[in-house]
Amino acid sequence: MAKVKIESFSEHGGQTASEKIIKKSRETYTVTDDSGRQIQVRAPSYLEKTDFIAALGERGTLDGYIAQVSPAMYVRAIDGDPINFPSRLSEVRAILQRLDEEGAKAVIECVVENIMTPDANKEAKDRLKK
Repeated sequence: MAKVKIESFSEHGGQTASEKIIKKSRETYTVTDDSGRQIQVRAPSYLEKTDFIAALGERGTLDGYIAQVSPAMYVRAIDGDPINFPSRLSEVRAILQRLDEEGAKAVIECVVENIMTPDANKEAKDRLKK
């Protein structure tokens, strides 16, 4: 039987890849929209993203629709009121109605600035400038 030695990089001041992913998934950001609302934003996990697309039903195959409704998957609270991750289209629509355009814009800016990868961040910023 082979011997396996398990080392934790966190014991040595570093982090394992899994620890980094878990830490990143728990990071939240608070953004203020033009109405003065405080919106808490967190990146969805890969599983949450797939569940979000499933919640959209047939509309989940439309890239333009997904782009319009995607801010709903990042919202965790509005003015301190917790927002559950949406599991049905009606819940997605309820979050979007509550966000309205001002809130959605603030969420998108927060995601672009803090969550997206650097290359995607630059690409998205360039699109927002147009």
